[in-house]
Amino acid sequence: MVRALVATMVKLGRGQIGLSEFREILEAKDCSNADFSSPPHGLCLERVWFP
Repeated sequence: MVRALVATMVKLGRGQIGLSEFREILEAKDCSNADFSSPPHGLCLERVWFP
C-alpha cells in the first residue's frame, strides 16, 4: 500500500495526473487503479498520527 501511495503521489507531484484523478484513485478503494512503480526497498511506515 505504501508503494502505491508513494508512486501515485509522485505522479501527482510531477503533473502526470491531476488532483481530481488522484482523488478518484483514492476514493475508488481499488489498488489496481494506483501505480506501483516505487521500488520496495527504503519505504516504510514509521508512525501514524490520529487526532
